[in-house]
Amino acid sequence: MNPLAYGIRADLPEALADLHHLALDLRWSWSHAADRLWRRIDEDLWRHTRNPWLILQTASRRRLAELAEDADFRRLLQTLREEQRAAREGETWFDRHHGDRHGLRIGYFCMEYGLAEALPIYSGGLGVLAGDHLKTASELGVPLHAVGLLYQQGGVAVGVVGLLLAGGVDPLAEIALLVEQAHRMQGYAQFAG
Repeated sequence: MNPLAYGIRADLPEALADLHHLALDLRWSWSHAADRLWRRIDEDLWRHTRNPWLILQTASRRRLAELAEDADFRRLLQTLREEQRAAREGETWFDRHHGDRHGLRIGYFCMEYGLAEALPIYSGGLGVLAGDHLKTASELGVPLHAVGLLYQQGGVAVGVVGLLLAGGVDPLAEIALLVEQAHRMQGYAQFAG
């Protein structure tokens, strides 16, 4: 089972397939390189929410079809995707100073993470501080993985949420792995007693 399959739009034109990679890259919460792209899709919604995933999920098929035919938009999308790949695959501070530690993963446990207003998973100072730790770790290439509880509809959903910001990591694959591990942990919690 692919736990992420339900979230990716089936009707996204092939020419715009890279949009979901940009929308899931949490660097948009502090790097504004892609703002103009999301503004081109829906300027009003971007101004009010600053949430790429929401824009991608709510854009009309007609609007997406128009953008798929727009050479300037496709060029911008390609440029941003190339910048994203370069940032993810390029050498980082962590690589230069701790390159011998490939495969290292650091878990950062906190109840909340203040990454952006569009991601309401924090309530105050602790969350903002935790979010700043994640953003800095990402920029430095430190393989820091945030783990916390996912709150839904006023209650706690059993499971683990991983917010993956480390360079060199495929967020879709890593989130799928964490979700799979969370399901195993959930089963353990239910049967352990």
